[in-house]
Amino acid sequence: APLSNASSTNALDATVASPASVLGALQLDRALATLGARIVSIQLRGDEADLFTTGGTRITYVVGDESTAASIAAASFPSLNVNNGSLEYVDLRFGDKVYYKKSEK
Repeated sequence: APLSNASSTNALDATVASPASVLGALQLDRALATLGARIVSIQLRGDEADLFTTGGTRITYVVGDESTAASIAAASFPSLNVNNGSLEYVDLRFGDKVYYKKSEK
């Protein structure tokens, strides 16, 4: 859970359950921004994170492996447009390969 000590009625006393994950996601967000990706939201899911662009593309990576994800993105993003809605997702979880799926829109 992203928040600990939270109830459905009062999240004001809650704390972030995994601040290192949030920090890593924000660092990757900055790295992807230098490659032209415009991230609008971040979702943490256990040991994985999803970053969503203005075009709705989901960029998935393994939490804690931000430097590898940034390297893979640097090699692949020049040939991908993650902001125009043409891609459903880009998957950066597999070390030396990037996987993506074109949107069916």
